Amino acid sequence: MKKFIIIILLFGTTATGIAQNEPTAEQVRQDRVRDVWKSGDIRFTRSKDNKRVYAFVETFPDREVIIPSVTLGKKSKMRLLGYGKLLKWSPISDGGVKIEIPDVLQTPENRPCEYAWSFEFETE
Repeated sequence: MKKFIIIILLFGTTATGIAQNEPTAEQVRQDRVRDVWKSGDIRFTRSKDNKRVYAFVETFPDREVIIPSVTLGKKSKMRLLGYGKLLKWSPISDGGVKIEIPDVLQTPENRPCEYAWSFEFETE
């Protein structure tokens, strides 16, 4: 329960105290609460085994999203949690990655949730 509470603190609650952005069961099991950090409007955590980094965004990106402060290897995998396919990504020169958002996710009804989106970076 402690981890769930920390993730709620990352994004807040509604006026009635209900969590706006419930984390997935995998995020609650795998995250390391003491390793939460922030870059701009993006919040990060990582898995206990250091094989995955999660980036949480509160505003759904249009065609692409830039995630700073993350360096991935060529074989790394990128996912939007709740969406069943891998996402295309590329490194950017300033450090970080650019993630391409598929056309199907441009329609709000096709997105995995309404309030916050979690990108999972699986390292090599």
